Amino acid sequence: MLKMMMRTNAASSSYCSSISSRGMPCLHPNSTVVFVNNYFAFFSRSQASKAKNSRRTQLDQLAKDFRTITNVEDALNVFDRMLHLRPLPSLFRFTKVLCLVARLKQYSTVISSYNQMAVSGMVPDVYVLNILINCFCHLNQMGSSFSVLGKFFKLGFEPNAPTVNTLINGFLLENRVVEAAGIFNKMIKAGNCQPSAITFGTLVKGLCMKGNNGAAIQLLRKMEERAFKPDRIVYNTIIDSLCKDTLLVDALNLLSEMMSKGIAPDVRTYTSLIQGACKLGKWKEATRLLNEMVLKIFFQMCTPSLSWLTHFARRAWLWKQKAWSK
Repeated sequence: MLKMMMRTNAASSSYCSSISSRGMPCLHPNSTVVFVNNYFAFFSRSQASKAKNSRRTQLDQLAKDFRTITNVEDALNVFDRMLHLRPLPSLFRFTKVLCLVARLKQYSTVISSYNQMAVSGMVPDVYVLNILINCFCHLNQMGSSFSVLGKFFKLGFEPNAPTVNTLINGFLLENRVVEAAGIFNKMIKAGNCQPSAITFGTLVKGLCMKGNNGAAIQLLRKMEERAFKPDRIVYNTIIDSLCKDTLLVDALNLLSEMMSKGIAPDVRTYTSLIQGACKLGKWKEATRLLNEMVLKIFFQMCTPSLSWLTHFARRAWLWKQKAWSK
């Protein structure tokens, strides 16, 4: 083998010598090898650069498409294109599509899209699992919601406050207040997932829907014990429920309480109170509340609801007609 290489080199040397004697350049075999290697290295780098630029172009196009999504069809078109990209886009991009479809209230579509992600080998995070639970809750499939909750533990995740809030809201959508309260109590006892102001507000809303005003007020006190400040929405929810149950005195006491804590009533607060007063035939109280609302809301650069002003004026006129007839 060595002899053959020596003969080859000698032959090539004599060939180059003869070529050079004729005034023509000779390219050495080693130079040819180097040239070929450099060419293929340059070609590989060029191809890699083109692939990288193509990938960047595809992701930039996806970002533009996200801004133009207005319906489910748009969202699914973007989703399908992402599924066919290799490598797959990040989980964050898929999550954005799921959020958009969920906001359009196409809950079944979200679930089927997630299943396609799972088939493609994508592993969900806590945020995606919370979206799934929310979709199952809105479809009144609480059993499936708890199946998703099982995936939390299987994947080593801890349910957070939004997870529990969503489950509570799911039970309330099915009018299952007892189960919702049970989850809330377990959440507090476990201690690993602390309730948020949204948790309290969601449960207060559910209790008021059932007319359980006493439990709602107790929960309001529990919020204060845990250093949560009830907001206007929580107070308005309870006040409205009290007024519907003709408990106007309790509602007015709650109004005084919220004002003493620096929480200003809004149009909805006064609307509930005026309606409650009208329901009991307390027109003078309704008039006082209306005047108070106009005075306070005016200085807040807001106007009372025209429909309720019309409603009150009509009821007041009927009351006067009734009073004059006597």
